[in-house]
Amino acid sequence: MKLSIIATAFALAFAGSAYAQVTPSPQGKKSSSDPAADRISADYKGASDAWKPMKGNSQDVCKAEAKAKRDVAKAELNLQKKDSAENRRKLAEAKAKGEYDVAKERCEDQKGDAQKSCEKEAKSKRDAALAQAKGSSSSAKSGKGM
Repeated sequence: MKLSIIATAFALAFAGSAYAQVTPSPQGKKSSSDPAADRISADYKGASDAWKPMKGNSQDVCKAEAKAKRDVAKAELNLQKKDSAENRRKLAEAKAKGEYDVAKERCEDQKGDAQKSCEKEAKSKRDAALAQAKGSSSSAKSGKGM
Protein backbone atom coordinates (compact mmCIF):
# COMPACT_ATOMS: atom_id res chain seq x y z
CA MET A 1 0.00 0.00 0.00
CA LYS A 2 2.77 2.46 0.98
CA LEU A 3 4.68 1.65 -2.17
CA SER A 4 1.73 2.48 -4.40
CA ILE A 5 1.18 5.79 -2.56
CA ILE A 6 4.83 6.73 -3.02
CA ALA A 7 4.72 5.72 -6.70
CA THR A 8 1.57 7.80 -7.21
CA ALA A 9 3.15 10.79 -5.49
CA PHE A 10 6.18 10.60 -7.75
CA ALA A 11 4.02 10.21 -10.85
CA LEU A 12 1.97 13.27 -9.91
CA ALA A 13 5.09 15.30 -9.14
CA PHE A 14 6.61 14.54 -12.53
CA ALA A 15 3.30 15.06 -14.32
CA GLY A 16 2.99 18.46 -12.69
CA SER A 17 6.43 19.58 -13.81
CA ALA A 18 5.80 18.33 -17.34
CA TYR A 19 2.47 20.17 -17.40
CA ALA A 20 4.16 23.36 -16.21
CA GLN A 21 6.61 23.20 -19.11
CA VAL A 22 3.91 23.11 -21.78
CA THR A 23 1.29 25.43 -20.35
CA PRO A 24 1.45 29.19 -20.75
CA SER A 25 2.59 31.11 -17.74
CA PRO A 26 0.01 32.96 -15.63
CA GLN A 27 -0.63 36.73 -15.67
CA GLY A 28 -0.21 36.86 -19.42
CA LYS A 29 3.55 36.37 -19.28
CA LYS A 30 4.90 35.11 -22.54
CA SER A 31 6.45 31.65 -22.50
CA SER A 32 8.59 30.66 -25.42
CA SER A 33 7.63 27.61 -27.43
CA ASP A 34 10.77 28.01 -29.52
CA PRO A 35 13.45 25.58 -28.32
CA ALA A 36 16.22 27.64 -29.93
CA ALA A 37 15.16 30.77 -28.05
CA ASP A 38 14.93 28.73 -24.85
CA ARG A 39 18.46 27.44 -25.45
CA ILE A 40 19.75 30.99 -25.93
CA SER A 41 18.16 32.04 -22.63
CA ALA A 42 19.51 28.98 -20.84
CA ASP A 43 23.02 29.59 -22.21
CA TYR A 44 22.90 33.20 -21.01
CA LYS A 45 21.67 32.13 -17.57
CA GLY A 46 24.49 29.60 -17.37
CA ALA A 47 26.98 32.30 -18.25
CA SER A 48 25.52 34.61 -15.62
CA ASP A 49 26.03 31.86 -13.05
CA ALA A 50 29.65 31.63 -14.20
CA TRP A 51 30.41 35.36 -13.75
CA LYS A 52 28.81 35.72 -10.32
CA PRO A 53 31.84 34.48 -8.35
CA MET A 54 34.22 36.62 -10.43
CA LYS A 55 35.45 40.00 -9.28
CA GLY A 56 36.53 43.21 -10.97
CA ASN A 57 37.09 43.57 -14.66
CA SER A 58 37.17 39.83 -15.33
CA GLN A 59 33.50 39.77 -14.29
CA ASP A 60 32.76 42.70 -16.62
CA VAL A 61 34.53 40.97 -19.52
CA CYS A 62 32.61 37.75 -18.88
CA LYS A 63 29.31 39.68 -18.79
CA ALA A 64 30.13 41.46 -22.04
CA GLU A 65 31.04 38.17 -23.72
CA ALA A 66 27.81 36.52 -22.55
CA LYS A 67 25.65 39.45 -23.66
CA ALA A 68 27.38 39.60 -27.02
CA LYS A 69 26.94 35.88 -27.54
CA ARG A 70 23.25 36.13 -26.60
CA ASP A 71 22.60 39.08 -28.91
CA VAL A 72 24.37 37.44 -31.85
CA ALA A 73 22.51 34.17 -31.25
CA LYS A 74 19.18 36.02 -31.23
CA ALA A 75 20.07 37.82 -34.45
CA GLU A 76 21.12 34.52 -36.05
CA LEU A 77 17.84 32.95 -34.98
CA ASN A 78 15.88 35.82 -36.52
CA LEU A 79 17.88 35.42 -39.72
CA GLN A 80 17.12 31.68 -39.78
CA LYS A 81 13.43 32.42 -39.37
CA LYS A 82 13.41 35.07 -42.10
CA ASP A 83 16.38 35.60 -44.38
CA SER A 84 16.18 39.27 -45.29
CA ALA A 85 18.60 42.13 -45.88
CA GLU A 86 17.42 43.79 -42.67
CA ASN A 87 18.04 40.66 -40.58
CA ARG A 88 21.48 40.19 -42.16
CA ARG A 89 22.30 43.81 -41.30
CA LYS A 90 21.06 43.33 -37.74
CA LEU A 91 23.25 40.24 -37.37
CA ALA A 92 26.31 42.12 -38.63
CA GLU A 93 25.53 44.99 -36.25
CA ALA A 94 25.08 42.63 -33.30
CA LYS A 95 28.46 41.05 -34.05
CA ALA A 96 30.18 44.44 -34.39
CA LYS A 97 28.64 45.84 -31.20
CA GLY A 98 29.34 42.66 -29.26
CA GLU A 99 32.98 42.57 -30.32
CA TYR A 100 33.31 46.24 -29.42
CA ASP A 101 31.77 45.81 -25.96
CA VAL A 102 34.09 42.89 -25.16
CA ALA A 103 37.16 44.69 -26.53
CA LYS A 104 36.29 47.83 -24.58
CA GLU A 105 36.04 45.85 -21.33
CA ARG A 106 39.36 44.16 -22.05
CA CYS A 107 40.92 47.58 -22.62
CA GLU A 108 40.10 48.48 -19.03
CA ASP A 109 42.85 46.11 -17.89
CA GLN A 110 45.33 48.54 -19.39
CA LYS A 111 46.28 51.99 -18.11
CA GLY A 112 46.92 55.41 -19.58
CA ASP A 113 47.82 55.78 -23.24
CA ALA A 114 47.68 52.02 -23.84
CA GLN A 115 44.07 51.98 -22.67
CA LYS A 116 43.14 54.97 -24.84
CA SER A 117 44.83 53.41 -27.85
CA CYS A 118 43.09 50.09 -27.23
CA GLU A 119 39.68 51.77 -26.97
CA LYS A 120 40.33 53.84 -30.10
CA GLU A 121 41.24 50.73 -32.08
CA ALA A 122 38.16 48.86 -30.81
CA LYS A 123 35.94 51.80 -31.76
CA SER A 124 37.43 52.09 -35.27
CA LYS A 125 36.89 48.34 -35.85
CA ARG A 126 33.29 48.66 -34.68
CA ASP A 127 32.64 51.71 -36.85
CA ALA A 128 34.11 49.98 -39.91
CA ALA A 129 32.01 46.85 -39.32
CA LEU A 130 28.86 48.94 -38.83
CA ALA A 131 29.57 50.92 -42.00
CA GLN A 132 30.10 47.70 -43.91
CA ALA A 133 26.84 46.28 -42.54
CA LYS A 134 24.94 49.40 -43.56
CA GLY A 135 26.65 49.44 -46.95
CA SER A 136 25.72 45.82 -47.60
CA SER A 137 22.16 46.56 -46.56
CA SER A 138 21.79 49.59 -48.81
CA SER A 139 23.33 47.81 -51.79
CA ALA A 140 20.90 44.91 -51.28
CA LYS A 141 18.01 47.39 -51.21
CA SER A 142 19.16 49.11 -54.41
CA GLY A 143 19.49 45.73 -56.12
CA LYS A 144 15.79 45.01 -55.50
CA GLY A 145 14.63 47.60 -57.99
CA MET A 146 16.44 45.98 -60.91
